[in-house]
Amino acid sequence: MISVVLVSALLAVAAGAGQKSTCVKNGPCACTFDGFTMDLSKMEGLVDDHAPMYKDKKPTQSAANFVYSYKPCYSFDYSNEMYSPCKGVASCQVDTTNSDQQNAGKQESAEFWEEDGKTMLRYLDDATFTLRETYVDLVCAGSNSFEVKGEQMGSNPSRYDYTLNTPQACRPGEGEGGGLSVGSVLCILLVVFIVVYIVGGILFMKFRVGASGFELFPNQTFWKDFPALIKDGTCFIISPCRKGGEYSKL
Repeated sequence: MISVVLVSALLAVAAGAGQKSTCVKNGPCACTFDGFTMDLSKMEGLVDDHAPMYKDKKPTQSAANFVYSYKPCYSFDYSNEMYSPCKGVASCQVDTTNSDQQNAGKQESAEFWEEDGKTMLRYLDDATFTLRETYVDLVCAGSNSFEVKGEQMGSNPSRYDYTLNTPQACRPGEGEGGGLSVGSVLCILLVVFIVVYIVGGILFMKFRVGASGFELFPNQTFWKDFPALIKDGTCFIISPCRKGGEYSKL
């Protein structure tokens, strides 16, 4: 039973080290996770003036005849045309060959999104019948900057990818000279524990027990049973494998 609990703890540490807290939206461009609030409205230079913060940016990974404009938190009008498709938007695509505008996302549709371990903002052109959507990767940086990857070919609805680098995207410990996250600390402690365990065990077996060769490795029986213990430890973590607080009978 002790071995099962040990393996369960190791599995839990490994799982916890790879997790990333979901950022829960609590405002038009703010979200909270682990007691910390990411608020893009505090970005330097961001004002509610109905103009895009970043205008006519060329993409790096898609057709060069399109340019993109974006503004977090506040809606903007790309032009003064009364019936402009990019009026009151957060994201806009413009075809430079014919000046055709496409609404790529409304500010009121903004939603914080977790994808591939990254925190992103997603915008939809229409919440009911979505034709276009914009994903903004929020990256911790020392100053504000904006990059456009462009349109993902073959995506449906059409997807546009941006990167917003800003100090407001920094989580506690980021951007402060390489602070370690909780997961990194747990991984380091786990590695140190394993090294001390193996080296200490070999020294004990050699000088106190007088073992030699393969017998120097500590707790051989435990490691031979390790695959089965991983299975039991996994079942110990996920409750469906247990009934009434006890293991189900085979």
